[in-house]
Amino acid sequence: MADPSPDNLKRGLLTARMLWAGLLGGELALGAIVVGLVGSGHATPQAPQLAGILTGIAAFMALSLVPLGYFLRGQIYKRGWHDHAITPGAYTSGNLMLWALCEGIVMFGLMAMLITGAWVALAIVAAAALVQIINYPTGRPLQPAYSPWERRPTP
Repeated sequence: MADPSPDNLKRGLLTARMLWAGLLGGELALGAIVVGLVGSGHATPQAPQLAGILTGIAAFMALSLVPLGYFLRGQIYKRGWHDHAITPGAYTSGNLMLWALCEGIVMFGLMAMLITGAWVALAIVAAAALVQIINYPTGRPLQPAYSPWERRPTP
């Protein structure tokens, strides 16, 4: 079991927040570049006939990978559940799994938009990025959770 000291919890939370910001920052940077290129007309669509297919794939990815990410995160959290809290390693790993799947959707959607010039892919990209944004690492699962019927240990 990992060290449950406050310093270890703070380090784990800081690591999770840095990963979250780094992944999201890369998505936003690439998104700004793609939107700028497509919007200004500097990127000529190479395969506009694939717009429907690639957008459909992006939508399928979003509808399947986001729930899969939540499921896998829950499974990782279960394995890291000790003393009424989740270990920092399991917390970071579980969230990273969800964020990575969201990033895959975002990257595929942005590439679909760049290849086809189809702006509809941007809606899928925004939805996947929003899932990642709302899953900002607060650290709440790292704190011990007790049901109202349990006696809490006295310090």
